[in-house]
Amino acid sequence: MTGPEKRLGLRNLASRVGLLFPRNARSEAVETALYLDATPEEVWQGILFYEEVPRRPPWFLRIFLPRPIRTDGEKTRVGAIVRCTYDGGHLVKRITAVEPAHFMRFDVLEQHLGVEHCISMSQGPYEIRATEDGSQVVLTTH
Repeated sequence: MTGPEKRLGLRNLASRVGLLFPRNARSEAVETALYLDATPEEVWQGILFYEEVPRRPPWFLRIFLPRPIRTDGEKTRVGAIVRCTYDGGHLVKRITAVEPAHFMRFDVLEQHLGVEHCISMSQGPYEIRATEDGSQVVLTTH
């Protein structure tokens, strides 16, 4: 079995295991924070969606999610639609709020990643906060 076939098999297994558990009707949030030695304006210019990060995702994401390939669309304008393409799936996001160098929020309109029985994403804001020595970026995924 090759690497891609093995990852697909693990994702299918994870998806099937998810069928054994009832879907949680409530929304939960996962917050990820990063401190950078850059101004909020510099951070804003380089902000990336998960699908745009050039390095390999962590192992636990590689097991459960297909490989991100690219994004298409404008992410700094309210109402803009961004299509996030994965190897074998996609997400469609709509930008719902933008305050340059401080805040950006999106809603997930479509999710077709093969893990919908287990988990689905609904929205997420990026917040950029000035600190004494740079900026803190916080992404909250719902």
